[in-house]
Amino acid sequence: AKSSHTGLHCQRVPVLTEMIAKACCENKGTLVDFDLNEDEWYELHVAAWLHDCGKLGTPDQILNKSTKLDLMRDTIDDIYHRLEIIKREKQIEVLSRKHIHPLQTLVAAHEYKVFADEINEEKDFLCRVNVGSEFMSEDDQARVRHIAQRKWFNDQNQPQPVLSESEIEFLCIQRGTLSQDERQQINNHIVLTIDMLESLPFPTKLRKVPEFAGGHHEKIDGTGYPRGLKGDELSLPAKMMAIADIFEALTASDRPYKKPMKISKALSILKNMRDKQHIDPDVYEVFITGKVWEKYAKEFLSPTQLDVNGYQNYL
Repeated sequence: AKSSHTGLHCQRVPVLTEMIAKACCENKGTLVDFDLNEDEWYELHVAAWLHDCGKLGTPDQILNKSTKLDLMRDTIDDIYHRLEIIKREKQIEVLSRKHIHPLQTLVAAHEYKVFADEINEEKDFLCRVNVGSEFMSEDDQARVRHIAQRKWFNDQNQPQPVLSESEIEFLCIQRGTLSQDERQQINNHIVLTIDMLESLPFPTKLRKVPEFAGGHHEKIDGTGYPRGLKGDELSLPAKMMAIADIFEALTASDRPYKKPMKISKALSILKNMRDKQHIDPDVYEVFITGKVWEKYAKEFLSPTQLDVNGYQNYL
């Protein structure tokens, strides 16, 4: 009810987590000793369903933020209007010169067209970087600051910068749509998840639910959050849930701030995370060789996303 895409994420992650766990149980390699009894399956099931329950405490505006300037409403339209005012002022100036010097009509018309095209291109550029779907380069950040130097005149005929300081800051976000402060607020959901689950009187057979659910943002090398756990400090189910959480997020088609990723790119990202010791290499190997990604894709993703036949390139 709070967020449709978050709700669907919380439905799909348990399915994918259990797919990975099943593949690990059937694996005859490095995880040959891993198995789950009936109670442990239920414990994993409950943990996966509750892995993001702390997002109940995340502000709706941050949870559903679709663009960098989506601050209760997307202010990109305000910026468009300011740029249109700048175009209008230039047009008035050009028309005035045409009236005074009729022979300069063609020159003035060309000058205005060049200026208008430049403004329109800047509008397109700001629209693109506002989406936040790609890493923002330093050159693009510099261009935002350059555009910000343009002036428009408000209804009091006072010159104003076309971008406010906060708009510059948000448009220059390097990855995604969230500022550092907003990122910290959404990351805090895992702290709240752990606090909520550790406060509940789980029966003995569910005692590991907080640990399983609370570990899906930890990394094998200890650089994850919130506790900086690493390696053997994390249980196998927590490591499985981490991969499920990442893969679902990358390939989901209902996120308001990004397009769904093709399987080839998602697997490349996971492989890179394996190489950087962010995700467990043994669980990752089972995820790849057991073709869990393919089984999940065929059930939940668009056929256009499944662009991988073999898996050798991702080992």
